[in-house]
Amino acid sequence: MLCEIYGSGTSTHYAQVVGHVGDDGNVYDTRPGEAGAERLERCLGHIAGDGNVYNTARGFGESAYQCVGHIGAQGRIYSVSSTQGEPIDRCVGHVEPDGSVYSTPGPAGINFCVGQARGSRPDMGAAALLLLIKASADAGGAPSASTSAGGRPSAPRKIYATEKDLGKTLLVRFAVLTVIGAALGNLVTNGDSALSGLFGLLVGAALALMSALGGTNVVFRFDASRCKSALLRALAGNRGIWGTVVPVVLLVGAVLIALCCLSGSASIAIALGAVAAAAALGAWVGTAIRKRRGK
Repeated sequence: MLCEIYGSGTSTHYAQVVGHVGDDGNVYDTRPGEAGAERLERCLGHIAGDGNVYNTARGFGESAYQCVGHIGAQGRIYSVSSTQGEPIDRCVGHVEPDGSVYSTPGPAGINFCVGQARGSRPDMGAAALLLLIKASADAGGAPSASTSAGGRPSAPRKIYATEKDLGKTLLVRFAVLTVIGAALGNLVTNGDSALSGLFGLLVGAALALMSALGGTNVVFRFDASRCKSALLRALAGNRGIWGTVVPVVLLVGAVLIALCCLSGSASIAIALGAVAAAAALGAWVGTAIRKRRGK
């Protein structure tokens, strides 16, 4: 282990450990020594020999679009590659000789201390801590070893180490949930095989997308923009739409089918569908207007 990282600027208690840098330069969001501490799915990125920091594990690429920053002179950390120099406006923090990590280019008060790095390479620890903070911010939280800011257990992150993992998760969940949905649809549609099949497909696809891509705690350990599969590339590249909007639309379709079958008339379903469409159109128009005014 090269460095242990603490999420507190004043305490080095075991409970404050938020990650560590392994001997291979990989950055893990785990305590060193714990079971599975250096498994691939717990790796947030790595620090290369030239000081560049990448959001992929060692051996999974070191291209420009995977570089999130570099370690500069005087213990400063920058949000650009080392090939772009050390512009002061891209400095995201620095590490003091005692291992304290600050979110400023130079000396600052304790309020700017975001944590500590203890080990043989405190500069690596500082870069790793800032990587941990960014990953946690992307997931909608603050860096913590096991609990959220309110003291409740943090929601587990959905981590996909490879493109294959994402595809396998989607396929398995779609198949299982579609079968369950079709069985439920068979009851709702009074045994109509065509409608129950359609009901199952809608429910299965919606729940598979929502459970695999929905929420803010989804982490890709691969470059989603370069997936070999065009479908996975589209799903991962527009996660907000495919993980939330599309599932809602599919579930609305399933509900309308259920209403038609249970009521014995399509009029109720058509009316509700019209209302939902009008509401969606209104929301879309309102969002477009707000974006236009904000420009």
